[in-house]
Amino acid sequence: MFRFLAMRLIYGIVVVWAVASLTFLLMHVVPGGPFDTEKKFPPEILANIRAKYHLDQPLWRQYVLYLKDLGRLRFGPSFK
Repeated sequence: MFRFLAMRLIYGIVVVWAVASLTFLLMHVVPGGPFDTEKKFPPEILANIRAKYHLDQPLWRQYVLYLKDLGRLRFGPSFK
């Protein structure tokens, strides 16, 4: 019984990692960026926003920070 539960836990962790990785990949494959809108921001504000969300970091660093935030249950701002 313990082995069954341990395997289910491992499979669950692998599935969560795969879904999180696929989500990260899809967010970076689509054309455009999260702040590319019809309204153009001044370059200083755009640089500050990119720094706040770590979009100025290399892709591997963004992935590590993304997984780290997911592990700490930090899903970003709520848009209620």
